[in-house]
Amino acid sequence: MAWAHAKMSVSQEPLLDAISAEVCRRTLGPRELANLAWCFATLRRCHAPLFAVLAAAAATLPSWKALDLANAARAFAAARAWPPVLQRAVAQRSVACLELNMESQPLVNLVGLDLPAPDGNYLLETLLRRVDAFHNEWIKEDPFSPCNGILLRWHIDNFGIHGTTYLLSKLGIQKPEKGFLETAEASTAAVQQGEDWRQERFFVKDRVSCYLEYRIGPEPAPLKGSFVKENRFHGEGTRAGCAGLLRSWVLPISGVVDRSLCAEFQALSELCDRLDAAQKEPQATLAQEVLKGSGTVCLWTSSASCLSCVRAMRQFRRIFPQLRLKVSFGPIKGTDA
Repeated sequence: MAWAHAKMSVSQEPLLDAISAEVCRRTLGPRELANLAWCFATLRRCHAPLFAVLAAAAATLPSWKALDLANAARAFAAARAWPPVLQRAVAQRSVACLELNMESQPLVNLVGLDLPAPDGNYLLETLLRRVDAFHNEWIKEDPFSPCNGILLRWHIDNFGIHGTTYLLSKLGIQKPEKGFLETAEASTAAVQQGEDWRQERFFVKDRVSCYLEYRIGPEPAPLKGSFVKENRFHGEGTRAGCAGLLRSWVLPISGVVDRSLCAEFQALSELCDRLDAAQKEPQATLAQEVLKGSGTVCLWTSSASCLSCVRAMRQFRRIFPQLRLKVSFGPIKGTDA
């Protein structure tokens, strides 16, 4: 019941109080505790008695498996019930789980918590080695291929901010300059100050914004512009990607999620549409000459891109090899993203 309410972002305080009280009277296993912690953290309800019980369960960490450990730890961090002693215990147990062949997605989630050294550093080093191995396989695959066998073998949706930044650097995609990042954060923060559309939609976990800015061709009349996209369906007739140049991927863990609605995918698809339209205007000859020139596309998103979106970045660079694509991630200042 708690899981269903969290998944639909429905927070009913009396029900959550009752669940919390019942949990405090029972002895639950790691999986149940991890799921409950995730539910309450997702609903941004830090019930002190419940999280006290969960913190006491840290004494049983040696029996926790990697997935439960990662889910519970993320919930503790999100609920700000994350004391140093628990962080150290999670870090130590995480290293032990690595020796038991921890899967990559729980490792990504644990690295994202920036656990204390030396164990936290070891987790990050292990993740980057895995990103190296993944890249060496993935780079051999055509980014337009419908096959996702590599992802199925790795069973991973994303590598988190640390891993994805490193993966992009391996692909030759660098970070934008600081000035762009400040503009991007300000632009997306202004959008997120509006009404939260998640209240009207089910099964939307996180609100992600993406800011894209482009400048293509020589002065004095380059093609240029900027816009913000969010991870959602914006209504009939508004979906980006009319030119059909980019293709999204179904990911192995969150297979029900339509990745063509990711903020980054929509932003790159919108830019493809604009560049395609520029070549069909009356001044098409001029536009084509501009597009033959070099240019820069800078993209910032409020969370790490999934591997479907990273694949779309590879596709974009294949279509427009003359353009420099720069990408960065990070939560919007002053938000809980």
